[in-house]
Amino acid sequence: ARFSIASVRLPEYTGWASAIYGLYYLPLAVLILALWRWNPLQPSSKKLSTLGVTRFKWFAAGSLALILSVIVFHPFSSGVIDGRLHLDFLDVGQGDSALITMPDGTTLLIDGGGRASFNRAATDEDEEELFVRDTRSIGEAVVSEYLWWRGLDRVDYILATHADADHIDGLNDVAQNFRVRGAIVARAPANDPEFRRFVQTTASAGVPLQVIGAGDVLRFGEVTAEALSPGPVANTNAPSRNNDSVVLLVRYGAKTFILTGDIEKETEVALLNEGVNLRSDVVKVAHHGSRTSSTGRFVTATHPSLAIISVGRTSVFGHPHKEVVDRWRAGGAKVLTTGQRGTITISTDGQDLRVETFIKE
Repeated sequence: ARFSIASVRLPEYTGWASAIYGLYYLPLAVLILALWRWNPLQPSSKKLSTLGVTRFKWFAAGSLALILSVIVFHPFSSGVIDGRLHLDFLDVGQGDSALITMPDGTTLLIDGGGRASFNRAATDEDEEELFVRDTRSIGEAVVSEYLWWRGLDRVDYILATHADADHIDGLNDVAQNFRVRGAIVARAPANDPEFRRFVQTTASAGVPLQVIGAGDVLRFGEVTAEALSPGPVANTNAPSRNNDSVVLLVRYGAKTFILTGDIEKETEVALLNEGVNLRSDVVKVAHHGSRTSSTGRFVTATHPSLAIISVGRTSVFGHPHKEVVDRWRAGGAKVLTTGQRGTITISTDGQDLRVETFIKE
């Protein structure tokens, strides 16, 4: 189990491609029927008369082997690259997770959901976690299952915006369940238990770790992802808290997207004071719609047409707060929450903008 050879987890074929599961049973049914009618003691004269039937059985066996190999090795499960940029905001409850699929098929998973962070006494909304429920983790039951449903057996890059459990915890499951080319962080606090576990997981999986900061730009063909925050620090063990979240500005053609992690008003003000152009088409609202974020100036500066809030259907913290939702709406944005709409998918060819939700209006 430790070396991931105790079981095999296969990505799924979905849509029209799922017809392969039906095709699998056709030659299987032929072989079952042949086995049921098999009589090895029949006279040799009759065996000669069934030569054509025998060849048909071998054809069925070959077909079964071929279809089974396509299912097991899944060469076509990830689908056809359509040249569009896709952003899937996953419904991970009280947490964050977004899968970005580039026009060339490269994948970047930003956060992986996880346990709600009760153990950080940063705000009056937090309280100490008294117990951990004995259930499947969000990274296993939601994020990994979604990636398998998408037909993926690898994720090119995973990015932890910061070290809160509801963002970084699920990435541990992804690193264990999928082939990952690289992990990206902004802070590397060795004394943080959540981050330390993440480092141990990526190291055991052979995933290299890269630290980025404000000014760094990730390029994926025609797509750029620029880190706007946090700035570099001299202390390599600096904490990875809400205001240390990676703020990523993703641009493809004429469309821009801002993913804000859990930044609070202090970082929003800092970005505004730096004169950063924050105008965007879509904003992933910071900190699950908490009052600690989404200041009026920040909403005005970003001025999106769509604001996405990643939050549980019922939040113990009261997220998203009504005044925050009203502020985004007053700024001209349509507000969608994962708790009410499920997975929210946005795609663009650089000019248009398409929005789909798992739960329709």
